[in-house]
Amino acid sequence: MTIHDIQQARQSFRSGNPKMARQLLLASHWKDIKAIDLLTALSDLAFEVGESTTAFRILRRIIQLTPNDVHASLRLGQALRRSGQKQEALPYLQRAQQLEPQNEQVLYELALVLEDLQHYDEALAHIRQALRQNPQDADLLNVAASNLCNLGNPEEAIPLYVQAIEQEPDFHALSFNLSQALLQAGQWREGWRFFDYRLVLRPPEKRPESSAPLWKGESLAGKSILIWQEQGFGDTIQFLRFLPVLTEMKAEVTVLINGQLITLAEKNFPDCTFIDQRQSPLPTDYQLPILSLPRRLELNDPQMLTGEAYLTCKETEALAGNDNLRIGLVWAGNPNHPDDHRRSITSALLSPLLKTAGVAWYSFQVGRHEWAEEQNAIHDLRPQLTNFLATAQYIRQMDLIISVDTAVAHLAGAMGTTTWLLLDYAADWRWGSHPNQTEWYQSMRLFRQKRPGDWSGVIQQVQKVLHNLYS
Repeated sequence: MTIHDIQQARQSFRSGNPKMARQLLLASHWKDIKAIDLLTALSDLAFEVGESTTAFRILRRIIQLTPNDVHASLRLGQALRRSGQKQEALPYLQRAQQLEPQNEQVLYELALVLEDLQHYDEALAHIRQALRQNPQDADLLNVAASNLCNLGNPEEAIPLYVQAIEQEPDFHALSFNLSQALLQAGQWREGWRFFDYRLVLRPPEKRPESSAPLWKGESLAGKSILIWQEQGFGDTIQFLRFLPVLTEMKAEVTVLINGQLITLAEKNFPDCTFIDQRQSPLPTDYQLPILSLPRRLELNDPQMLTGEAYLTCKETEALAGNDNLRIGLVWAGNPNHPDDHRRSITSALLSPLLKTAGVAWYSFQVGRHEWAEEQNAIHDLRPQLTNFLATAQYIRQMDLIISVDTAVAHLAGAMGTTTWLLLDYAADWRWGSHPNQTEWYQSMRLFRQKRPGDWSGVIQQVQKVLHNLYS
């Protein structure tokens, strides 16, 4: 095998014929090769054709042959992290740093994987070390600022984001990241302005089929406006509260929304028209994504929120049961959410709660619900939760909802139901900095991790408060 063979295989693959590439990648063809340049080129080819497992094996072979080659350890660590194998990546990146303690790329990659693993202090220490060598690098500044936010220090992060933007003004993700720090710090006026950079980052196919201009605060009297859902269910439920302000401005409001929310929204906002987001909307005078409403409505201070309930529903068929306290549980969100590994809880950690006397437990978990089916102590409501109106009808029958940061938590808070929200250490900006309260929902109490990843401590807090209030 030669470099020329690998180049031919790559050209053949790019022409639509992967056979030669896959042949070269068979272990029987490369397992005895000791030439590092050949193995490196083969690993590149393996990644290109989508054979990442083979690429990892080849990189490990390189490390076996040259254990002191920093680039091999760095490359394997990078590749594992990017494939989602964060824990597996860590020892290779740590080895690379041992070999070259001042290598800027190694420090950067190590900080990224440590942040993924919620070791924020360590990540910040490594990225600061890299910044001492290259203090103007936008990528390094970005990672440093991100970890400062994770550690609850957005005020320190803000100038770093500003500095990074000065270096890379067309790197719009930096401006969006700055918005998160500003909002986390309670600087909402500036935060909302930079928050609109999310729209620049949004692919065109994710926008509705509307040629209407974005509403920038003009008079809406006698005008029509299309408000469209842009993110998940929780975000949408949280921002539905602002629709009545538009109708009070004499606007004709159409809302493009996920079909599972329509019946609930129609019953609570009868002056608005709701259509499924899979449909093409009729022409309107203006349009606006729903999360841009706070900026247009000049919601410049968290204290402007009242936290009052704004969603309700009629009674449905009552749950059979006794006089026990009824508590609904949600322990996991959408697994495709980029921060799901931080916000969702392993269901087994909730087992101690089930031992609480005098409680009837109800699962509001729709996906990843297997644990509820296995527990005799939990009534699994999943089959009945066909849309958000049905979910609201069951929430109304609960005395308490205990949930991680999911749409059910937002729905319960919006209904004024007593809700205990379980938050990871680096919680989203919307939950502010108060230890146990939020301006968004009066009926919600926050339970925050004291240390990154420490869900056991959160459950202990919940157990203690549950015992004190309801025993």
